[in-house]
Amino acid sequence: MASEWICYLDNQEFGPISEQDLMELIREGTVPVNSYIRRPTDTEWTTVDKVFGADVLKRQDFSPQGAVT
Repeated sequence: MASEWICYLDNQEFGPISEQDLMELIREGTVPVNSYIRRPTDTEWTTVDKVFGADVLKRQDFSPQGAVT
């Protein structure tokens, strides 16, 4: 089963969404790297950059497979 996440944006919870969809939202800037996320089974929030690492998210080659750049 693919990883799922819940995001906390604008004082609302969104999700669960797939990790692939979350990565796309991060790449688009819809979900900033300092946004809070958690797994559906977790009770504590953490930030995107703590989970995925800010360096990985800033790489230029960070894009979904098959995306036209």
